Amino acid sequence: MVAIINVFLVNQLGTDLTVILALLGQIIGSLFVEQFGLLRSVKNRIQPIQIVGILVMLAGAVLIRGQLL
Repeated sequence: MVAIINVFLVNQLGTDLTVILALLGQIIGSLFVEQFGLLRSVKNRIQPIQIVGILVMLAGAVLIRGQLL
């Protein structure tokens, strides 16, 4: 299912933006799993540097999207 969605997104957004958004979703998901101890994982608080990393990735996605317009 995910592969089908990625194939559609590559045609709509481009390869670079699709990869960045997929990675961003995985990173945000893993932060939620760690923050709340889901799936019996050890609870770890989200560190400010992790938020900065997410913001940098979002800024990169915005810059890439700006170049495509």
